Amino acid sequence: MTNPLSQLHRFIVDHYNLDEFRTLCFDLEVTYDDLPGETLSGKARELILHLRRKDQLERLLDSLQQSHPEPFNFSTDPAALKSLYAAPSSFKEISPPAPITGIHSSITGLFIQLFFNLVLVLILTPLLKNWTQTVVPCVKPWASALSLLVVSLLLLHLTWRYLSPHIRRIVGAIEIEKVKIPLQGLFGLLEALHPHPSMLPNKLLWISFFVFSCIGVIILNLSPWPSPCCKLDEPPIIQRFSVLYVDKGTTERVMKDDVVKVETNQRLRVEAETLQQTDLSCTWSADGGTLQHAEGCATLYSAPFEEGQDTLAVLIQSPCMKRQVYAGLHIKVVQSRSLP
Repeated sequence: MTNPLSQLHRFIVDHYNLDEFRTLCFDLEVTYDDLPGETLSGKARELILHLRRKDQLERLLDSLQQSHPEPFNFSTDPAALKSLYAAPSSFKEISPPAPITGIHSSITGLFIQLFFNLVLVLILTPLLKNWTQTVVPCVKPWASALSLLVVSLLLLHLTWRYLSPHIRRIVGAIEIEKVKIPLQGLFGLLEALHPHPSMLPNKLLWISFFVFSCIGVIILNLSPWPSPCCKLDEPPIIQRFSVLYVDKGTTERVMKDDVVKVETNQRLRVEAETLQQTDLSCTWSADGGTLQHAEGCATLYSAPFEEGQDTLAVLIQSPCMKRQVYAGLHIKVVQSRSLP
């Protein structure tokens, strides 16, 4: 005669996935992570034994019937419940978690795993530097690559911690530069690098991921606070200003702080000529005249309608906004008859 406990165990394994089983544990007020075992089968076994020890198997049967009424074929009458409690367990009861062996069995083993995780990060960092320099050019390449790798590795460990039973079912290989690498080999390597939950609990793994993610956001200059690893680029150097008299079509070059005479309501295109620098940010301002945007580090300036003095100034910032320089021109606005 089939053991009713084994039938109950088989029903859970056949009709529940890992996420549904977590919900079942939540409904039964049992902490999923406290159940020994690494697979759904092991967790289901320990849940049954735990509830039998507490004389609460009827609660389990009620939950199974509510969530899967169609395939449910267990009787909940007193005689059936009595047979469940009286049935010998066909699997060994585990009150404490099973002892761990091998590399996972000591603090020394944990440090060895963390050391090899660090070695993996240090090996991959130089390979990722060129890519991160393109994506986040204002952050030092080694810092951006290192922060991205650490956060990615922690995310990989979290994924493996919760989804490894499903991931292991994937078969095949990946090809890198005509070299085929079996997926099962990669999974074995990841398992060897992954700390056991008893040595690195889920809560500590989540805290590590959160802390290093926050650090990574700051390092990658994605937060309101300046990154401590930003490149200290060269300050902009203004050589001179190119002044185009739009109405006349003539151009002259002047130095900063020079005086430029213009007629009332005359238009100028003023461009700041910098020394071998690109991607600069230029912000123009004028006390009296009006400004319009122009391509490059330039502006279209329209003089006021009345005679007087005006100032045209530009604030130029380096590509990473760490260095800036301020310069300007003095504008003397005169009537057309007064202009020599």
